Amino acid sequence: MPAENMVWVDRTGAIGWQGSRIQPLRRNWSGLLPVPGDGRFEWDGFLPITALPHEVNPARGFVVTANHYLFPNDYPWKEAVHYTWADPYRASRIAEVLGSGRLFTVAETARLQNDDLSLRRACSCR
Repeated sequence: MPAENMVWVDRTGAIGWQGSRIQPLRRNWSGLLPVPGDGRFEWDGFLPITALPHEVNPARGFVVTANHYLFPNDYPWKEAVHYTWADPYRASRIAEVLGSGRLFTVAETARLQNDDLSLRRACSCR
């Protein structure tokens, strides 16, 4: 299945994020190119979803997913890592707004969903 970022909140107020997809474990190839179907490149099962990156109740108090790179640098299952990602600017903008420490109304959250400020354009860096 395609990779998805599942975010959740439960009745106690706990929040979390779970990377979610069905990831085949490949013996000796990346999966990027076709290979012969002669048995040399069979899968070794599937990575359990619980082995995919996740986060529960982060200290910052919120979760941000915007199709940016979310795998920890020391993630052991390199074959589960994608090869293309969205630029980090949208995630940075969301973190900037939510990181202000204040509470947001539903209307403000909807405005954030449609916020079009680009931190890349707002930055004078090259």
